[in-house]
Amino acid sequence: MKPPSSGKDTGKEGSNSISRPRTVWLCTEKRDNQHLYDYGEVSRKDEGFFGKLQDMLYPPDSEYYWYRTGKINRENMPKKWKRLVLTCLVLGITANGVLAGMITAFALQTLESYAGTLKNVNATATGEDIVKNYVKNLLSLVASPLGLIVAGSVSGISMQVVYSWGANYFHRTFYTGVTGDHDWKVQPGRYANQAQIDYAKKWALVNCFGAGFFGTIFFILDFKYRFTKIVYHFEFGYLHFMKSIFIIYVFVDAWAWIMHRILHTKFMYRNIHKFHHTFTATFAWVAFAVHPVEFAMIQSGAFLVCCLTSVHIGAFMLVGAFLGYHAQVQHSGVWLEGEFFWNASSKFHDDHHRLFHVNIGQDFVLWDWLAGTLRKKTRVYSEDRFVGEQEKPSEKKNQ
Repeated sequence: MKPPSSGKDTGKEGSNSISRPRTVWLCTEKRDNQHLYDYGEVSRKDEGFFGKLQDMLYPPDSEYYWYRTGKINRENMPKKWKRLVLTCLVLGITANGVLAGMITAFALQTLESYAGTLKNVNATATGEDIVKNYVKNLLSLVASPLGLIVAGSVSGISMQVVYSWGANYFHRTFYTGVTGDHDWKVQPGRYANQAQIDYAKKWALVNCFGAGFFGTIFFILDFKYRFTKIVYHFEFGYLHFMKSIFIIYVFVDAWAWIMHRILHTKFMYRNIHKFHHTFTATFAWVAFAVHPVEFAMIQSGAFLVCCLTSVHIGAFMLVGAFLGYHAQVQHSGVWLEGEFFWNASSKFHDDHHRLFHVNIGQDFVLWDWLAGTLRKKTRVYSEDRFVGEQEKPSEKKNQ
């Protein structure tokens, strides 16, 4: 898996200055051959209690780099940028093997439940028995070795088709024919070459197929043997549903941070994770263009939480969709503002690709703040400076 050369680095650092009141950028299209976008600066509305709380805990003038704002606000976005957000959502869902499998299992569960609610006709149980037998036979067929391979393959190929359409649309709309410095881009002036694009496509589609294939097989087998603690109904109430959202979201994000931090140890980085960091300026295909071992490590957290605690399938699908979407946004190369007050802007992860061993987290800045891997203004970052080796020479101890 030797990646193509990234070529000459022509990027430049974005401004770290923050003015009060905070501002965002809203974009309007400008149809000419040189500049696709023009921007107007507007004041942002008060974020209320949570915004003030985060300003207190994570002030813009602290020792850490500030990732609260973006060049593109999510309010009053023109249609082109709304399509970007929608495309990221589609891409994130299709590349998420957990969702592919759980949709399959949910369909089987719905069919089985329908059989249980049928009312017999003419004092017979014929209708109910027919449907129950149909579900039983269908499950036996699907859960057979050949059935699993067919179901997994259909799911994997379907994921590839949808992902290809979405990523190509994204790239064609926002990158094809676009050159020069644009403020909407996190790294103005830096664009991938064709070799990098083709390489990212190849491995994104490999992982996309694997996610659909194994995710579908996992949840079909679970539906038959019940080795997870997934709940398909609301017998535990809506409080259980909301608790499931919180547990899944926090657990999966924490697990992703731990796996990602392991991937940034010297051995794992040089042998596994370095492949993903070939793409220092990210674009639509990069989110899932990773080594298959890394992909399995990150995705395993989603399967693990289903086995450890009781979670509702609806909550899992909701969180899985958001996490997949957010991963796509973070790798889009477009400087988008964070979705919620706890989400950083897309520059947070873009800096991870540009500076390497920093900003390890996915959704939460919290893990990096606690572990000391959140970008600091007093540290020097490069590919050969791993965590613990990033202090400026003048600030190292005993010097």
